[in-house]
Amino acid sequence: MLLSALKGGFLGVIGAYVIGSSNCGIDASCYQKNLLPSGWEFGGFMGSVLGLVLYKTSKHHKRSLSPAKFYFISLALFGYFIVINEIAFGGKEAEDNLSSFDGIPTSVKDLFAEVESPGNLGIALAEGTKDEQGQDTALIRGHIDPATLGRRRVINQGFCSDFGKSTLGDIDGANRGCLQRMKSRLPRLTRLFLQQGLNPHEHIEAYWNSVDLWNQGSPYVSDNFPQMYKDSLKVGKSNDEAIRKARVDSFELKANGLYYICRNSQPFISKLGGLKVNSRKWKEKCADLDQNRRRISGQSVLRRHRVIN
Repeated sequence: MLLSALKGGFLGVIGAYVIGSSNCGIDASCYQKNLLPSGWEFGGFMGSVLGLVLYKTSKHHKRSLSPAKFYFISLALFGYFIVINEIAFGGKEAEDNLSSFDGIPTSVKDLFAEVESPGNLGIALAEGTKDEQGQDTALIRGHIDPATLGRRRVINQGFCSDFGKSTLGDIDGANRGCLQRMKSRLPRLTRLFLQQGLNPHEHIEAYWNSVDLWNQGSPYVSDNFPQMYKDSLKVGKSNDEAIRKARVDSFELKANGLYYICRNSQPFISKLGGLKVNSRKWKEKCADLDQNRRRISGQSVLRRHRVIN
């Protein structure tokens, strides 16, 4: 009986993954922005219940479960998959979302305090949703995510390009969601910087880049950044060089959304001419073209607002 439930749960988790993959395709950031952990929990739970039902109705088993036992086991299995989700997806995410974490420097909090704060304006410029003067562009009101062209298209709204998270046409709501998204990752990124012996206040530009990576890529990318940045500083690279290299290295050659754009966007195709598509050098240069553009966007905004010199 338990084996049947576990088999069903396993198939349910696989089903949830397959559904997520069909929706997200090659865009790694989609899994971060669009596939909720509850999808895994629900898939496992429903698969387990289905396994129990099949067990109960099987001709090979004469004994059947009483309703009380059936519901008790179903509830236990649901709890089991919630625990599995917490283990598999980092367990401390709820803790990481506590914006009241005392270790966050005031300078960092101020950088992302409001929609019009310098850090968020830098992200908006990198996304193309605001211009150099901080004014909204047409993209903030809705545009197709470039990594989803040619398949299930997703509409981005708000200053962070929210990957379809908000109600279509509700730009204020989209911006509020973007603001919360930025704030939610500050505790974790602050701890990761401190673990590398990096004071976020003293490395405020690098810190901004880690938050921008959190907005753009999968969670592991921004998690990788502090160590990659420190490693680049260790070998004598300048601050600009260290940030630039760390942004590219943090993707671990798995920037699938960017690779899709580089294969299909003429400006990128032209700049990558001569390199074999999907080779290591091609992937590194593809990522660098986009990541350095975003780095420069953030740097210009931080300088304009006197956050950095």
